[in-house]
Amino acid sequence: SIKGYKSSLRVAKSQQIKQLYFDKLKKTSTVLNNSVELLKKIEETNDEKYIEQYKKLFEEMKKEYAENK
Repeated sequence: SIKGYKSSLRVAKSQQIKQLYFDKLKKTSTVLNNSVELLKKIEETNDEKYIEQYKKLFEEMKKEYAENK
């Protein structure tokens, strides 16, 4: 029936939105975890390679934020 089809479309769209939101949260969580780990390494070692990795990660976060704005 048409009503059943409309209902299933709504459910599918809702699931898709939830999945997109979940994926975005998962990516943000991963980036934040990487950021914290790099900051810990920088604090412990003050190694230039970790500082450069953090700068690169920060630039990627800025770019991602600008694209999603």
